[in-house]
Amino acid sequence: MNIDTNLSNVSLGALYRIKSLRLTPETCQQLREIGLAEATLVRPISKNAHQMICEAHNMRIGMQCRTARGIRVVQVSSAESEGLGR
Repeated sequence: MNIDTNLSNVSLGALYRIKSLRLTPETCQQLREIGLAEATLVRPISKNAHQMICEAHNMRIGMQCRTARGIRVVQVSSAESEGLGR
């Protein structure tokens, strides 16, 4: 059973799938425009108290942690992750 959490609380290096965006409509639209939409696979690679960097669609995306708190994710199983070729 996968439990969802927000993107700012996840482990670095693990693979997650975006479950939902719980932000203002304008912020949700901006995230979708850069490829961070529901069902997108994302891997957090760096984080400090105020910002984080994630990989998605073979690009790195920086965001504020307060934005990441509005992105709900579930961790991708190791079996599913292996099937992605990474």
